[in-house]
Amino acid sequence: MTTRLEREHYLRAADVDINGKWMPSAVFVRMQELAEDHATKVGAGRIYLGETMGLAWVLTRVYLKMYRYPCLGDTITVATWPLKPTKLTFLRHFKMTDSTGDTLGVASSQWVLFDINDRILRRTAIIGDYPYDPDAPTMLEEPGKIKLPPDMEFKETRKVRYSDVDMNGHMNNTKYLNWICELFPSEHLKTKRIDEIKLNYIAEPYLDQNVDLFYKEADGGWFVCGKTEEKTIFDSFVTWI
Repeated sequence: MTTRLEREHYLRAADVDINGKWMPSAVFVRMQELAEDHATKVGAGRIYLGETMGLAWVLTRVYLKMYRYPCLGDTITVATWPLKPTKLTFLRHFKMTDSTGDTLGVASSQWVLFDINDRILRRTAIIGDYPYDPDAPTMLEEPGKIKLPPDMEFKETRKVRYSDVDMNGHMNNTKYLNWICELFPSEHLKTKRIDEIKLNYIAEPYLDQNVDLFYKEADGGWFVCGKTEEKTIFDSFVTWI
């Protein structure tokens, strides 16, 4: 059974930013779609799990390291493979390469199975033995819990809009990258690029919900988080070069 999946992708205008470079949120799009394609190939795709078992894949943490951003018109290859699951989490890694095989970036991610009806997490064993290669490489350390510094600075309140949400009405995982980038001045975005980003997805904001965004510069990067009156939505840490 397939333990690794890779796909080529030609970078078009919708994939790049104002500098003509691969947009960070578009990197997340490729990763998320490839993860879903791989899960489908091994018999655990979103549609199958939802319709037959009442389960949904939920991305809880991700850690991305980019060495170089390709440009509009470039062809890139994204590969993914799972590691050995724990009792509650599935670990998945990614590698992005250019047309010559040079590494563009790597990522690690953590996923869980959510019971749609009972609204609880299920153990990984509920879907049987998930195929993985015990000799598969580890690209990055596991994306652990982010500990925010005290006195985070309020930046702005942002409403979840139509273009932010998926068909379930809650914010798509890839859109957080845009929110994070857009907290910084345009001149910063023209001259800097994300080196590393760690993201913890904690709760789901819904269409028309207001999210308060906070940030603070510390530990060689920026901590960014989103909160509502009742709960934390996400925590993140990003470094720029």
